[in-house]
Amino acid sequence: MSTSGQTSNGAQKQALKMMTAEERSAYLNQEMLDSTLFGMLTAKPVYSDEGEVVDFEYLNANPALYRYHGVNPEDVIGKRMLDVFPDLRDHPTLQFYKDVAVSGNPAAFESEFVTRDLDAYMLVSITRTHAEFITISFVEVSETKRIMDALSRLNAFSASDMNLDDYI
Repeated sequence: MSTSGQTSNGAQKQALKMMTAEERSAYLNQEMLDSTLFGMLTAKPVYSDEGEVVDFEYLNANPALYRYHGVNPEDVIGKRMLDVFPDLRDHPTLQFYKDVAVSGNPAAFESEFVTRDLDAYMLVSITRTHAEFITISFVEVSETKRIMDALSRLNAFSASDMNLDDYI
């Protein structure tokens, strides 16, 4: 019994066998990045004449970028962060990116992103994985945040002396 999936799988296995160990590792890493739930971006700092980080140039992005931000990953490669996401210019996240690029100390935080096109809570992690670039990973947690906020309000209400009829 042969299906096109099995044929494709067999061809894929054969192609993997013909790759060098380095090629196979790069291929499998890319497959992993393409299938993860997390958005992943790699960016190189852009410096002012004074040596200050002022922006970042995208080097790589995975498909989750489209899922979370509606931006095709291929469309950001080689572009500057603030050209792709101009609202970041006034967002506290940009300073985190700059700090990690300069210090090398990783950062992880939750952040709300509200723009004309986006209203989302994200968990963000930034690391300087190489002297020349940072890696940004993120996942949307908007629904979890909304549920936690509602539970918090419910807990506050249940601990109060407020009458349910007054609350409604």
